[in-house]
Amino acid sequence: MGAYSKVDSEEGLKILNNQLVKNPDLLGTFVAFEPNAFDARD
Repeated sequence: MGAYSKVDSEEGLKILNNQLVKNPDLLGTFVAFEPNAFDARD
């Protein structure tokens, strides 16, 4: 995952979307965090 450059919600969404693109048999992806534990904007 060296292509990901920053740690924020938008980058997290890109990572999840990339997993769906690479794995077309997946129906979806999700993550869960404590409030404001990821980038203080969630």
